[in-house]
Order: sequence, then C-alpha cells, then structure tokens
Amino acid sequence: MSESRGLPPSLLDISNFSDGGLKVLVVEDNDSDFELMCYRLKQGGLKYTATRVDRIEDLRKCLEHEEWQVVISDHNLPGFGSEEALRVVRDSGLDIPFIIVSGSIGEHVAVEAMRAGADDYLMKDKMARLVPAIERSMRAANERRSLAAAELAQRESERRFAAIAENIPGIIFQMQSGPSMPRPTVPFVSEGVVRLFGVPPRLFS
Repeated sequence: MSESRGLPPSLLDISNFSDGGLKVLVVEDNDSDFELMCYRLKQGGLKYTATRVDRIEDLRKCLEHEEWQVVISDHNLPGFGSEEALRVVRDSGLDIPFIIVSGSIGEHVAVEAMRAGADDYLMKDKMARLVPAIERSMRAANERRSLAAAELAQRESERRFAAIAENIPGIIFQMQSGPSMPRPTVPFVSEGVVRLFGVPPRLFS
C-alpha cells in the first residue's frame, strides 16, 4: 500500500530527493497505524512517498530494488519483529535511518535496539515526535556518510603518496617540530632509506 502527499517541506531539505519527495519505507501490518504515520508526515509539512510492507521478504525486495531515505518499523509484526527488520536493513549494506515505532516496547528492548543500530524509537501514542525523529536520524546518517567518505579519501591519499614515495630514487621524509615538542620527530620516512642506507624507515620515526 502506498500513499503520497505534497506539502512544502518545513523541517527536511528534500532538494536532493526525487520528485516524489522523501521516500519512506514503513514496516507495519496495521492499516490504521500506517495512515496515522502518513498523517503525521503530512502534518510535519513533508513532501513524501510512503510504502507499507508487512512481510520480511517484501522488505528485502524493496531494499534491493528501490532507494529509500528512511525505514520506519513497528516493533511487533506477525512472524517477526523490529530486530529482524533492522538486521535485514543493516545486512543490505545500506546506511538508511531506521526508526522503531511501537505500542509496547520496554526500555531495555529499546536500548538494545539502539545498540544494534536503530537510530531512534518512539511510542505510537507519541507520534507527534515522528518528523523530528526522522530529521535527527537523517542528519546523523549524513554525518556518518561524510565521515566515512573523509576516511576513505584520507586512505586513498595516503596510498597515492606512498606509491609516489616508493618510486622516487631519493628519500622523502616528514619532520615535525614546535615549541611544545622536546625534540623534532620524523613520523614518515620513505622506503628509499633502505636502498641508500640499508636501514628500515622505522628506525627514524
């Protein structure tokens, strides 16, 4: 079951999303609860498309064939729960915000879900928190992606530098010094030191 609404966004910047707006995948077996979620999304001023699934197989298929900005899952569904739904999302390798919505979830279960990778949880009688929870979760996911991209770029830069240094016949080294340092340090020496002096770079660091 799908439902679309189109109101000007008030909390989320959806300029990078498709024409349908925010794509929300809802794991829920109750039509009324799904309609309530859609109402809260509309009330929050979001342009969105929401799709409901109630089987784990359909969840996997949706993750495989479409792109989603957030997954909202009921805690208890026939045959499985939010733990398995979260595991399916994480096993997909996609960093999609995952929010649990439940009519009855204990604090211990909620804490364990957060440790397992859920971004947030809220009770069904607190649905006014839904849009703010989505906003926080999406911001956190963007920060994770930015950090991962920066770390990847750093590793690639180090790999390229090491390749260049390896092919230079002389020696490349880095020296650091400053008023707070008792003596200069040499954090990097290229492998060329082995060819010229017959000693490993680690002796200079």
